[in-house]
Amino acid sequence: MWSTQYFSSSSASVKRLLTVVLIALAIALFVLEIWKPAEQMDDAYISYRYAQNLADGNGLVFNVGEHVEGYTNLSWTLMVALGIELGLDAPAAGHILMVLSGVFLLLMSFMLAQVLLPKGLGYIAATAPLILLTTNSFACWTASGLEAPLFAGLATLALYYSVKEKMMAVSFVCILATLTRPEGVLLGGLLLGMHWLQTVWAVRPLSLKVVFNISGPCLVYVSYLIAHTLFRVFYYNDIVPNTFHAKVGGIPLSRGLDYLYKFFIDGPGLLVVPACVAAYKLRIPKVFLAYFLLTMFYAVYVGGDVFRLGRFMLPVLPLLIASALVGSCLAFSWGKGAGLVFVGLIVFSGWIALYAPWLKGTDFAGIQTEGFPVSSKRLSARNHGFLISDDVLKSLCKDIQAIRPAVSSMAAVGIGKPGYYMMNIRILDLVGLTDKTVARSKKVVAAPLIIPGHQRTDAKYILAQNPDLILIQKKGAINAYTLPAIVDIWGQEELANNYFWDEKLALYRRKPAKLVN
Repeated sequence: MWSTQYFSSSSASVKRLLTVVLIALAIALFVLEIWKPAEQMDDAYISYRYAQNLADGNGLVFNVGEHVEGYTNLSWTLMVALGIELGLDAPAAGHILMVLSGVFLLLMSFMLAQVLLPKGLGYIAATAPLILLTTNSFACWTASGLEAPLFAGLATLALYYSVKEKMMAVSFVCILATLTRPEGVLLGGLLLGMHWLQTVWAVRPLSLKVVFNISGPCLVYVSYLIAHTLFRVFYYNDIVPNTFHAKVGGIPLSRGLDYLYKFFIDGPGLLVVPACVAAYKLRIPKVFLAYFLLTMFYAVYVGGDVFRLGRFMLPVLPLLIASALVGSCLAFSWGKGAGLVFVGLIVFSGWIALYAPWLKGTDFAGIQTEGFPVSSKRLSARNHGFLISDDVLKSLCKDIQAIRPAVSSMAAVGIGKPGYYMMNIRILDLVGLTDKTVARSKKVVAAPLIIPGHQRTDAKYILAQNPDLILIQKKGAINAYTLPAIVDIWGQEELANNYFWDEKLALYRRKPAKLVN
């Protein structure tokens, strides 16, 4: 039984005012934090190059004339292309989308918590956006330039409509989610499939006409999947994104388990305790628990993510927070002490996310300590600079474009920003995200760094394309970021025979024809 004695003393008008104030505070804090653009992830620029080519009339391609689906965020890429058409550059369009997506996700976290809490306690849901705001996963991905917060918001909205049993709305939201991330198929299949099975089992008498009538939402979603697959077949000559071939396989499951471990120890793990109470007391729909477990299984199956801070877990964070709030309210029925302990766990989870030190070898180990209340972890989570700053990379790209004779092709690992800053140059992806041949390569090369999406290599194929430049470190300069593709290139005779190391540009350049053996 629910106990409302600790929550019901305030009037309805006070509760409404408190709800509005807390939600407005969460949104205001988020907007103030993210308003100033920061460096975005290199992978965001892969989508930006696709969007720019589309806006320029070259089609939805990375390299002009090469139809490879090297993105996993069709709706996001199309919206960036629309921003370009409206006069923005791609990073600016991405930044605006991030702000809007972050606000959307905060609002959806409130709505989900409110619909799960009992009548009379719905105003407590206004704390959900503030709890979400403290997490480093939210901080990281709302500043990334990628679609993660939009997908998380859509997933949360689909869960909300499923509680309301508005299954046609669930179907349409799942379509939008699947257009945004491939994992939308897991969401749609679970929410729509489980509801369909439960309904068919419960309805009697059962006839073909009845089955057809209750199958509407599933049929709509399946029709979309068929249409999207046909588009892939005819435009890209594949039934799944090329990134599926590039990313899946070759990564030990231990990396996926470590990925979950790092996500949970950053604060969300404490939310599991009150959330489990809510699940045990059947206050959380079974399909929600199934979605949470399926998401974790998927993260482990693919070996986690190349990126830190729980991109794959962000979509279930609002569900975890809402469940924790429900569990905390339930705990008050056992006594004030039990309720306060659960509330303390929620508050402590936020403190861990913002201020708790991490052990050596974890994502936040060794970061600069800032004075309270500034969170060093927060600053680190929103910082997506990697090895080389945007300004330095832009300068390098400018020097490359000044080379004569002009560079027409370049091979690289981090293809996003170089590809966007040099739209006229063909970019060969050493790890295969935008290359079908490398993505399907089964070659295994030992290297210091084996991470999802970067384990593929086919150096002979790459060198056979005769790229003018190869943007990797100098042979023998092994470090923690040396990938199999780099080691593979180093091991080819063609590298020594046909290329020389340019000390000024810090990359390999193709030798003039007269010097090539």
